[in-house]
Amino acid sequence: MKKLKALGIIAGVLVMALSLCMPILRPWVIGWVRYRGTTKALEKNHMAARANLMPVKKTFDLNTLGRHAVDIGYAKFAVEEEEAPATIKTKNGTDLVMIVDCKDFTVVFLNPSPPAEMDESERRTMEGSRRTYPKAAAFMQEMCTDEVAAKIAAEQTRPATFAECRAMSEDDYLLYNQKLILKITLATGDDDVFWFENTQTKGVAEIGDAFRDPTKGHILLSSTDGQKIVGCHVAVRNGKQCDDVLGQIAATFVFTVDNIADKNEIRRRIDAAGIK
Repeated sequence: MKKLKALGIIAGVLVMALSLCMPILRPWVIGWVRYRGTTKALEKNHMAARANLMPVKKTFDLNTLGRHAVDIGYAKFAVEEEEAPATIKTKNGTDLVMIVDCKDFTVVFLNPSPPAEMDESERRTMEGSRRTYPKAAAFMQEMCTDEVAAKIAAEQTRPATFAECRAMSEDDYLLYNQKLILKITLATGDDDVFWFENTQTKGVAEIGDAFRDPTKGHILLSSTDGQKIVGCHVAVRNGKQCDDVLGQIAATFVFTVDNIADKNEIRRRIDAAGIK
């Protein structure tokens, strides 16, 4: 009986001690769970290298760039004289997807578009989240209203340390997860990433695909206000550097239409440029 009574007292003391320590231990436990969960997920999916790859901001010397203007109807960019396109055509004659075939590279411009709009249910969800998780909700909205800005923010995110995970509020941790997931789920950029912003255009360029092929790249371009967006894939050959082609497009690309949402006007502009 005495032993049982002693064990009961010890158990009571331990429970009381744990209850007193929990407020102190809780942030450490939460931080450890967050940190280990992220680390394990990155290791399991072989995404650690991509998550740790940080982008660089590039500026361009326009005096060193090509002067041959390429008109794709709704936008223009320049290439070197010797790379003047052999053909410019749409994917099937009616689609807005554009294929620009040059001597040492091919650029495929995807459908241009304005920012995505939320439907009513998404809008309600956003408003509900904004009260509890204002930072995470603001980033979700930015992904719709200014995709390039959101992508730049995601690319600048790296895996957090244990101390950083421990110090994050729930809102900060949700925001961190959103950015990191957006970064590592991209199928491009395993070799290098850069971003840029000039007077008329901004964007993010990624070199290398999921198979680390340095001859493949992608660039997401938008007007500086984020209201006109287009993505394009680049494939180089004959020893051409993908970084050079992406830089050429980044430095010289400019939209030449005011309303990118009017598909009929885009089609008319493409036809007027003599592209079929």
